[in-house]
Amino acid sequence: MIQYLVQMSADPNDKANGGSSAEDRCLWHLGFEDFEALRDKRLVSKYAVQGTLECIQELLNHGAHWRPEDHSQLNSVRQTLYKCEPVVTVELVKLFARHKACPEETLEQLRDVPRMRVHLSRLGTKLCAGSGNKIRQPQWDSRRPV
Repeated sequence: MIQYLVQMSADPNDKANGGSSAEDRCLWHLGFEDFEALRDKRLVSKYAVQGTLECIQELLNHGAHWRPEDHSQLNSVRQTLYKCEPVVTVELVKLFARHKACPEETLEQLRDVPRMRVHLSRLGTKLCAGSGNKIRQPQWDSRRPV
């Protein structure tokens, strides 16, 4: 569908701020790719969101930009990414950076909150665990805010 619209000369950046509403819709859709994961309170896998990531890639290939309207839209994308495996966030940030699809400040705002740092730290733990190394889990002080 995306290819058809682009072939018909549809502008992917149709929002007043120069962003893509199709890109916004794809980002929203990431959180609903795997209802079983949501029901079972598991993180949505990269495999489950592969189709949406491919749509995002296609839009970026045709010049789409991600420009959140305001801080609440940025928070909404963060909330969606918290429902997904950390590797989905990494893949998305790499796509946006590679295509220069949004300002670097926007990517920094997306990543630079305590909960997102904790979410992404799970990826490092998983990678280290897969290498056969013993990992000492951090001891969290309940009095200290995360």
